[in-house]
Amino acid sequence: MTAPIEGKTARDAIMRSRGNRRKLLQRAVGLGLSGPVLGGLPALRYFPVSAQEGADGEWVVALTEEPTGFDAPATTYTFSNVMVETHILEPLVDIQGPELEVTPLLAESWEIVDDTTWQFTLREGVTWHNGAPFTAADVKWTLDRMADGPRAYMISQFESVETPDDTTVVITTKGPFGAMIAQLTDLVILPQQAWEEMGGEAFNAAPIGTGPYRMAEWRRGEAVVLEANPDWWRGTPTPERLVFRPIVDPATRVAELRSGGVDIIQSVPAAELEALNAGDTRVVNIPQGRLMIYPFNMAEPPFDDVRVRQALHYGTDRAEIVDALLGEYGTLLTGPFTSIWLGFNPEVEAYPYDPEKARQLLAEAGQENLEFTWNITDGVFIGDREVAEALANQLRQIGVTMNLQVTERAKLQEDHQAGNFQLTSVAWGTRTDPDPMLQSIVASRAHNTDEVVKALIQQAREEVDEDVRAELYQQIHARMAEQAEWLFVYAQAETFGARADVPWNGVPTHGSLAINLFYLLEP
Repeated sequence: MTAPIEGKTARDAIMRSRGNRRKLLQRAVGLGLSGPVLGGLPALRYFPVSAQEGADGEWVVALTEEPTGFDAPATTYTFSNVMVETHILEPLVDIQGPELEVTPLLAESWEIVDDTTWQFTLREGVTWHNGAPFTAADVKWTLDRMADGPRAYMISQFESVETPDDTTVVITTKGPFGAMIAQLTDLVILPQQAWEEMGGEAFNAAPIGTGPYRMAEWRRGEAVVLEANPDWWRGTPTPERLVFRPIVDPATRVAELRSGGVDIIQSVPAAELEALNAGDTRVVNIPQGRLMIYPFNMAEPPFDDVRVRQALHYGTDRAEIVDALLGEYGTLLTGPFTSIWLGFNPEVEAYPYDPEKARQLLAEAGQENLEFTWNITDGVFIGDREVAEALANQLRQIGVTMNLQVTERAKLQEDHQAGNFQLTSVAWGTRTDPDPMLQSIVASRAHNTDEVVKALIQQAREEVDEDVRAELYQQIHARMAEQAEWLFVYAQAETFGARADVPWNGVPTHGSLAINLFYLLEP
């Protein structure tokens, strides 16, 4: 039996290159340990700002895209969906706050009974937004529904979910699961009775949760309006109202922030970063907060040939592009991880710029006149279109035509899931654990045909020793780089713009530096 572990932080694990490499299993509250595991419930905090505290009545947050819905088990995992739903719906446990602390939410404690059995004790007195009590039946029903939806990979390691009583949930896994806590942060719980009474379509538009905010109104294409939940088990959040506005055009987001039409904006354009960080506005900068992921469809020509994938790396000066277009806000990728991810392999070097080598590989592959389509975003992330255009210009010099197709993020996600692309654009916030990202982007996707790397991913998720897991992820880093499974270009700083009088400076959730809570909770 182990002693209770309270208030532990996962920050050292995610910032491996910046200090002491403490074991993730211990820092993430007993992953793979036996015995009862408890966690303190720290108040949500934020990095101090020098500005005076603004009005607490309403914050308007500009997102880069429109949400598609909030019936989590039945909807594709998109950034806008998650950014909003995390204010309405809650998981059993989260990794949140500036220090990325493991935080018990709907489960107040848990015990790792043996290598494959996790027993969760639910928090009593929690109610849904409609006043109905939250019970273990809701947890089982939600997790069971996941098996038939687009997020099924999230529970692929689960064997069964049982509920001995209303406040106990027992999850049995197919084998040891070192990434259990990290995965649970993404599994928000829904109310079975309310969903069945409303139906999936109605619930998707007007979800009922246990979280700090209740859905007040969703005007499609205009705004999602949330109101503070006065009965939230954790206290009263600030502000009283949250309004999420989808503003796709980056220039419009900036103009709205400057004019006071919005209080916080997602994804500040690179050209505006310096100017916005002055006067009535400021920039919230989270270095290396997000991986820009450009997967090849390895199941179809021309990218079923590793020589073609490697040629695109040799044929582009990605280091120069990242430095010129992003500067301090971009980090060149050598593989699927940056230095602050568990499993980063420092021995892997980026492909050098070698146009002649690129031409040679294309000739060997019979692809001297290669032409293909890259589905990209425009203004959703820092320099997304500009980087793509620079890469396309360089590839023209070696006889490659890369057609850029600007595509909405929801469509990108759907096509990525279906394998309906040649080269596409995905993104993932830097996390305490690589498993959720690798499951979503690599292991669960038919377009990635590398069975070697998929086997390594499975081996790593079943391993409970942090040092062994780190070694396995380093092997994954090296293998994916050598096989050029993505077009490895850059990770970006996650940037937000904020009015100077709004006392918000980033409250990460889901164990991610990119997904944030837009409220404060004081002791």
